[in-house]
Amino acid sequence: MNNCSDWDWSAIDFTSDTYNAQLTDQQRKMWENPVQTSSTSNAFEISSPYLDNAYPFTRELYQSGNDYLICQDNQLSKIAHRDLRCPVRFLHGDEDDVIPYTKIYDAADALQSKHSGTDIAIKLIKGGDHRLSNADDISSLLDTLNEFL
Repeated sequence: MNNCSDWDWSAIDFTSDTYNAQLTDQQRKMWENPVQTSSTSNAFEISSPYLDNAYPFTRELYQSGNDYLICQDNQLSKIAHRDLRCPVRFLHGDEDDVIPYTKIYDAADALQSKHSGTDIAIKLIKGGDHRLSNADDISSLLDTLNEFL
């Protein structure tokens, strides 16, 4: 089994979803036609109840995120052209108010179609929120990690 430590994913398709949901038409035009833009048009801020300060979402973050899209048919995605030979585990809270838990089913289906035979499992954590930070959530996360140790 290959070590998959170089697969660095955050939320599934976070960059593309954020881009599509957050950018205004004017920002999108500036990003898609980068003609000597000022630094203020090169980023926009993402706010969240889970962040103390707004997070800068840059063009570079968006472009690098395209390498790891799972649920979208993107010819540039490294995932589509890579041999996945490690187990994949999705853990998600059913009360996540930021990312719908249905996203993990889409991701699992997309990975399975691209990497047939891959060991993919989903664990939907009852009562789990976006952070999965209470004691039971952390226990579930640790149990999943222990499967591989």
